[in-house]
Amino acid sequence: MLFVEDAWSPEERDDLIICEKEMLASTLGLVALQPEVGDAFVLSYTDNTNVLAAMRSMGSSSRRMQELLARRTAWMLRERVVEASARITTDNNVWADWGSRGRLAEVVAAARRMGLRARRVAMPPDWRDTAALRALLPDSLE
Repeated sequence: MLFVEDAWSPEERDDLIICEKEMLASTLGLVALQPEVGDAFVLSYTDNTNVLAAMRSMGSSSRRMQELLARRTAWMLRERVVEASARITTDNNVWADWGSRGRLAEVVAAARRMGLRARRVAMPPDWRDTAALRALLPDSLE
């Protein structure tokens, strides 16, 4: 089991709304994990319907989501990665929810019980800076 570990900064927690954080987390995971796996075809799951709609349409009315999607799409085109996206119910998204709530040790323990070896993958540092994204005004303030 490959995983990426990180935490939102206080500024990110305050400045970004949940769908922006969900899209950012999905993008960071995609950029970090896909090169490790090497597959050109990726299936991404989300329990956030706004993120799912944005992934499927590669569009959004939100300026911040547009920026995230543009960067994500440019990376996929450059790396020749094709993505399909699907909804996962919150009840079936337990490991992702645990990991995003500081319970990574429980995820790793559950993976080991299933006979999986867990390995942390480093985040590409040039993807982690959210200052420019956060500098975009939220749509409600434009």
